[in-house]
Amino acid sequence: MDGRKGVKRNSEDLKRLIAIALKYNKDEHLAPKVVATGKGAIAQAILKEAKAHGISVHQDRDLALILSTLQMDDYIPFEAYTTVAKIIAFLLKKGKDAPLIFTEKP
Repeated sequence: MDGRKGVKRNSEDLKRLIAIALKYNKDEHLAPKVVATGKGAIAQAILKEAKAHGISVHQDRDLALILSTLQMDDYIPFEAYTTVAKIIAFLLKKGKDAPLIFTEKP
């Protein structure tokens, strides 16, 4: 494979990368809400910060695309409740807490 093709693919992957951070506290929030969202280099920065702080990252392209339409402080849409709730419940059983980052597979 040509080195340029590898660079181009990485650049294209970065351009389409999305990341959405959710926070949920049952005592404070009606539902999980968006605390960070971004595409491309911003998404990469969100993921870097998540890794640095031990925040769980869940890769789900379809869910990430749905959540990427939201703005800061928006609650997740009803259609995403079941999926997000299952992931949060799983993380809580493992002793992890929100926030939670959703992204597409790189």
